[in-house]
Amino acid sequence: MKRNLLKLIIPVIAIVLASCGQKTEKVTFDSRTISTEVLKDKIAGGWAGKMIGVTYGAPTEFKAKTATF
Repeated sequence: MKRNLLKLIIPVIAIVLASCGQKTEKVTFDSRTISTEVLKDKIAGGWAGKMIGVTYGAPTEFKAKTATF
């Protein structure tokens, strides 16, 4: 039992010590601004794409179960 515990603890300690020594770089994100008109256009395009997908998928949606919810 003690040997199994040591076999588990030693690698865990080694991993913890190895990860503490690594320096991490600070990640920065560039922010972008878009106009309200562009945002509305993107939202409308996504909505239109979703509606087209629903329309084309409707005839085959519940063929396997032959019932709707």
